[in-house]
Amino acid sequence: MEADLHNLVDEREGVFKVVVSLPEDAWHNFSSELLWAEALEDGTMRVLNTPFFAKGLSYQDVISIKVESDGIFFNSVVSSGGHSTYRLIRNESVDDEIFKGRWGGLAELGCTYESFLIGSAYMYAIDVPPSTDVRKVYSLLEAGEKDEIWDFDEGKYAGSNY
Repeated sequence: MEADLHNLVDEREGVFKVVVSLPEDAWHNFSSELLWAEALEDGTMRVLNTPFFAKGLSYQDVISIKVESDGIFFNSVVSSGGHSTYRLIRNESVDDEIFKGRWGGLAELGCTYESFLIGSAYMYAIDVPPSTDVRKVYSLLEAGEKDEIWDFDEGKYAGSNY
């Protein structure tokens, strides 16, 4: 049964929660992730936040959706917004000052993040804008992993403009 999209709108006008199904065998044991999105005139939606778990999706991607009685569900990526997504989990023994010091290099390149506590470790969803040299970002992520500041993984590589 299909539902009216406007009945599923969030408190913020024009902003919707889209359910993205996740693999059953994923390490985190979440079955789905909710992403914020805005409706576009052609019936697609634009992703408004950086995914923590969904692979192949990034901030500003345009997606197709399926509206059902129990929610709005991700169907596919229609077009890339040009952003790349990386995820990292901070080593539990690393304090805030050390993390902030290492994060500074990524911030200088234009990266931003969303974070939350998963178990006793902080997880970060990293947005890499299209104007950023992804090779430099990746190098800093690898260095942080080598120095045991964090572990990281690639959610989506959107390509490089460099």
